[in-house]
Amino acid sequence: QTLSVIRSSEKKLTVRVVIRPNVSMDEYKQAIETLRPHAYIMVEILDANNWAPASAESLSNLAEEAIEAFGDKVDIWEVGNELNGSWLGASPQEINQKVEATYDVVKRHGGRTAITLNYWSHRGCYEKSWENLDSYVGTMPEKLHQVDYMFLSVYEFSCNPAQQPSSSDLAETLKSLGKTFPSAKLGIGEIAANGPDDEKAESDLATKKRIAKRYYGMHNELTEAVGSRYVGGYFWWYFYEDAVTRDTHMWPTLKNLLNKI
Repeated sequence: QTLSVIRSSEKKLTVRVVIRPNVSMDEYKQAIETLRPHAYIMVEILDANNWAPASAESLSNLAEEAIEAFGDKVDIWEVGNELNGSWLGASPQEINQKVEATYDVVKRHGGRTAITLNYWSHRGCYEKSWENLDSYVGTMPEKLHQVDYMFLSVYEFSCNPAQQPSSSDLAETLKSLGKTFPSAKLGIGEIAANGPDDEKAESDLATKKRIAKRYYGMHNELTEAVGSRYVGGYFWWYFYEDAVTRDTHMWPTLKNLLNKI
């Protein structure tokens, strides 16, 4: 069912596959080998919500297992997601140690690395001072400044009041971060409305479509403002739920937006 949706796109997509705890690598291998002829693959080594209980050693081992199982089919390895989020750990140092462990494994095997950071537009988006984007980036070791891709996670409803950054806001932040990550391609790592797993009530279809149109629709403006390092992204976090398993309610909208990029 997923493959049918992916193949129906007029353009070759990059599919983001999230490794979750206690799932056999054989299952991921089968899925990735099925998708790979029809899409580029970005593998995320554990989502942010699964990071806190994981150790640096367990993340390192997970990366090794994934590379051994299907490493030759992966184009980009996301070695850390939403790093400036307090739900990942008690301190930036704790989080950075885990990112380094995963980064080292991927680099040792010659893979391309990516990280995703939270875009916060105001103080109502986070609780601890170190979650501020600039504050967190200032704690990152020099090694991690050499990642191949640097993405921003942009969720309107993560903030109270909700944030609605403009293309100029996002471009300014991406260009600033580009100085810290001099070799990185830049993009938007994920967007979505409230989904079935969120604390707040799930957003209606009209809200989901509005958010998709807003951020996918920024592509030309962001490309012009950021320049050749900008690679898009816009991974819709609830793609499987919203575009595959629910009678593809979101797929016509996402497909149309993707075809315009």
